[in-house]
Amino acid sequence: MTFEAVESKAAVPEAAAAQALAARYHGAVRAIAEAIVRDLDARALGGDEAWEHAVEEAERWRWPATSPHAWIFSSRLTLAFSGNVAQALDVRPDGERPWDPDDLDSAPPVVAEFDVLSLVGELRDMDPGQRP
Repeated sequence: MTFEAVESKAAVPEAAAAQALAARYHGAVRAIAEAIVRDLDARALGGDEAWEHAVEEAERWRWPATSPHAWIFSSRLTLAFSGNVAQALDVRPDGERPWDPDDLDSAPPVVAEFDVLSLVGELRDMDPGQRP
């Protein structure tokens, strides 16, 4: 068996594992966003009040004692599986960065929160101007 054949066979399990992890990431984002939407709907919150509460709720989901999905806020895998990394980490209009470029571990929570809150906005059909 050639090296290329061995390498090709080894890549199949790695690709399947990567797909499974990506599905786990996106499933966790959806589970958190759906829970936040249910809470917002139960409280009948809208507009700025809804976003303030959604941001607070996203923060609460970061802690392992609160959520089995907390890993998305601390794992660098978030950076591999999110399609919004550049947008999430972009410099804000006020010139502030939401993360520390000298500390890669400061990026996953920003990206995960962006993904969760973006999905909250989609699920609640909120105008993109209202989203964080």
